[in-house]
Amino acid sequence: MGGDESSMFDQYGGALKREAARVGFMAVCPKGRESASMYRGAAEQDVMDVLAEVERDYRIDVKRIFLMGHSMGGYGTWSIAMAHPDVFAALGPISGGGDPSGMVKIKHIPEYVVHGDDDRKVAACCPQRSDTLCESRRASPRMDRGPRPARRESHSPRRTHRADCSAPG
Repeated sequence: MGGDESSMFDQYGGALKREAARVGFMAVCPKGRESASMYRGAAEQDVMDVLAEVERDYRIDVKRIFLMGHSMGGYGTWSIAMAHPDVFAALGPISGGGDPSGMVKIKHIPEYVVHGDDDRKVAACCPQRSDTLCESRRASPRMDRGPRPARRESHSPRRTHRADCSAPG
């Protein structure tokens, strides 16, 4: 499907590694077995096993575990959070998708959703999914809309749909 456990670190010009070092957070990118799994089944278990290993071996704040992913990992972000809604403090799906009917399970988790308008691999669903998500938590999405970006540009803030669907404080 076009990536491995290093892809998230390598994409975006290495920004994830730099930001992790700059602000002092740990970034972990489990591979997840079974290509095209959308991080369900054994691949979901891989993610949860790696999380348990990190919690066991490192001193981390378990109330500040964020989950994000790109493409299949974006699908996995939503499906894993829906299966484990009490684990994650925030979500960041990029160019992913999921089942809008399951959003009620994660309505308490703040999300920052990014999806390119002209993504030819994953249908650009951010506005619809964000509306569903935000309606379920009675929040209003903050949307930025730009030119119709291609998939490779889906991470560029000026060329995507972005929705911050945090519940009102």
